[in-house]
Amino acid sequence: MKAKLKYPSKTFFIADTHFGHASIINHCKRPFASVQEMDECLISNWNSIIKSGNTVYVLGDFAYKDHLKYLHRLNGQKILIVGNHDKMSGKVKECFSEIHPMLRRNFFKQDVTLCHYAMVTWANSIHGSWQLYGHSHGRLIESPTMKQLDVGVDTWNYSPVPFEVVKMVMDTKADKIIYPDGNGDPHKAIAENTFNHLGIWNDYDKKTRITTTRNKGISISS
Repeated sequence: MKAKLKYPSKTFFIADTHFGHASIINHCKRPFASVQEMDECLISNWNSIIKSGNTVYVLGDFAYKDHLKYLHRLNGQKILIVGNHDKMSGKVKECFSEIHPMLRRNFFKQDVTLCHYAMVTWANSIHGSWQLYGHSHGRLIESPTMKQLDVGVDTWNYSPVPFEVVKMVMDTKADKIIYPDGNGDPHKAIAENTFNHLGIWNDYDKKTRITTTRNKGISISS
């Protein structure tokens, strides 16, 4: 009997890994003692979820330097949506199967716009299309009605996000508000976004009766 796939779409999204970028730890209050610890956590989380034959859309700010060192250690086919920190050589670019400044693509009959930056409006946004972004490191308040989502690692426990989980989040926007106010504290907003996101991801895992193992970057109690 063929084993059930954890994420049948084999499609994942991630942004703002910032491999090799030591100052991002303080800037985003990432819970790592060193850039080496951060890099190893990101690589471990990536490879625990991404398998051969999977596709990962990287929505910008992949690495600060030494791109090849990281690319060769990460599973899956990688498609880059260019961010403001993605300065790389032609040799590095060849390691991505595709590179785009912005991308509109149909995923399983779902219209999706991918951009490093959050957008105010995008193609077919009033007709149910999605927009996925990074750059903001979880600091933006999520709209309860717009089909828009930050897929950056800072609100997803430093892991790629499966298409199935993104869909579950988007479905909640139609009938349930996810609206952290952060009380003016951007880091509290990040924590609240993370709590909401991971709760939905856990719901997906329970529904499929498959347990996901991810290194926990931050711990939040309800």
